[in-house]
Amino acid sequence: MELNTRRTLIKKFIPEYIPGMFESWGQDAEVGRYLPGFKRDWNMDEFTHYLLNTYKDEYNDQGVIQEKDNNEIIGYVNMNQEDNRSKSINVIISSQYWGHGYGREVLKAVANSCKKAGLGSLYATCDSHNEAAKHILEDADFEMIDSIPGDRKDIDGKTGDELLYELEMIRVKYE
Repeated sequence: MELNTRRTLIKKFIPEYIPGMFESWGQDAEVGRYLPGFKRDWNMDEFTHYLLNTYKDEYNDQGVIQEKDNNEIIGYVNMNQEDNRSKSINVIISSQYWGHGYGREVLKAVANSCKKAGLGSLYATCDSHNEAAKHILEDADFEMIDSIPGDRKDIDGKTGDELLYELEMIRVKYE
């Protein structure tokens, strides 16, 4: 995954980026609040293990998000192949960059790239308490298509629903 947006570079993930990721968002409880498996007190080795083992298989495409002005790693993108016509996406942005449109910018760039490549649908999930994620997904034209009650537990143990969103990129007309 290599993309260039107005303010970011999305680069293919390599393990050498992990220290920058840990520094940027890996220790931030607000970033990790809704990430399954995130720990607020882990060390670099535990964070590295989380990244390398949570998102590893041949169906994943991982990237880091780098801010162009200061070259700082400000986030992470993970794409997982669901089937031959769809992928799911996770976008993580450092909390110091929240509210400035970076998540939306990255999500739209990745979605446009997937659409150009002929992907049929892009999926994303979020916790029902994560208002910012819901807003970003809806602003990027994702539609909520399902929810699983009580399926998510945030970093403080608060239970929420898992919301499933879809961005349908190829509409098929049946006659």
